[in-house]
Amino acid sequence: MRAVKAVYVQDMGKADWDHPQDHWIDVKTAFYVMGSKRQGSMGPTIASLAQEAYATKFAAEQGGKLLRFGEIKPDMVDLSGGALHDTRM
Repeated sequence: MRAVKAVYVQDMGKADWDHPQDHWIDVKTAFYVMGSKRQGSMGPTIASLAQEAYATKFAAEQGGKLLRFGEIKPDMVDLSGGALHDTRM
């Protein structure tokens, strides 16, 4: 087994929300908005953004709370709409 060396999320300030591609950013430097009205492809999601100004604007427009990586705890993540229930995997 190998150790994880890097983890990335997409910058939703640049990526197309409905068809996200590219725009990868380091998970630890991103800003996150939890509890917004926006849904991800698998249901409730935590939006990831590269710049604090974009995250603040996103939260003002879509609702939710601005967080940093270290503030997100496992019990805050909602898996009810996604892979947790996908029997095809």
